[in-house]
Amino acid sequence: MGPHQSTIFAATLTLLLAASMQAQRRIDLTQDVRGVLQVAHADASAAAGDRAASSNGTGQPGVYRDKHSIDVRDWGVDCTGTKDAAAILNSHTNVQDGISGQRISIPNGCVIKLVTDQWQIYGNEGWEVEGVGILARNPLIEYCGPSGRDSVLKIERSGGWTIKGVNIQDGGPGCRNTTPNGVVVDNDRSGGYTTTDGKFDRVFITPVGSPSNWIGVNIAPVSASNTEDMRFYDSYIGCGGGAGAVGVNLGSSFNAKMEDFSHTQIVQCPGGGITQVNGGMLLRGMDTFGNNGDVVLGYRS
Repeated sequence: MGPHQSTIFAATLTLLLAASMQAQRRIDLTQDVRGVLQVAHADASAAAGDRAASSNGTGQPGVYRDKHSIDVRDWGVDCTGTKDAAAILNSHTNVQDGISGQRISIPNGCVIKLVTDQWQIYGNEGWEVEGVGILARNPLIEYCGPSGRDSVLKIERSGGWTIKGVNIQDGGPGCRNTTPNGVVVDNDRSGGYTTTDGKFDRVFITPVGSPSNWIGVNIAPVSASNTEDMRFYDSYIGCGGGAGAVGVNLGSSFNAKMEDFSHTQIVQCPGGGITQVNGGMLLRGMDTFGNNGDVVLGYRS
């Protein structure tokens, strides 16, 4: 091999080695840098149109996630409104860390019927339940269950959560019972997390008919501490005009502070749109009618 040929061979080998090192570096970076689209490894393929999840170690195969949210139908929930959904939902959400850090999706047109029990979410943090909006009245969570339950939806010992774009209805055609509250948010059970930082966003909450002393959202009816920083944005709470019915009740928790209401309608609540026993509150842009007092302040407010 002549000097000129040796030089060409050496240069070619250098380029090949550099390209190989660059390709290896690209694969390692896709594993180690969060948010960068991953290159498919020989032993795994990325799901089309899905978010990629990274592994923590250099040289390890990437970890892939099939979906960025959980559709309730994946759990086996019936969306036609004919079969009970409470048992399936509670097997996932009424369990410590059963849905922590997860987004639960309810598809457009889905009717979730609660026949055997209320829907309970306990001991979970950083979760979101999301539907498509409130204008079409679907997705719908409908209570048609036994007597003696305190609410359609109950959230206990859970923090950093969002309920978004769903309609919660207490009662319905053919349902014998209603509950005294649409939603209860409390902090009186043991375990789990401190109930704080919850958000209702584009949520529609109403009873069927005009039940007396009904409460749309009851915050801290039992707990004497926490259950704080609850927010209501772009939502609608209607009481149906029943005697003594209240839209939102802020209970006796000593630090139910920074409850925030923005661009939310609270209507037909003869007991008061918002009643407040204790704590501090921010209120702006509330549209009301049919309330006997839009804001009724308690002696410790």
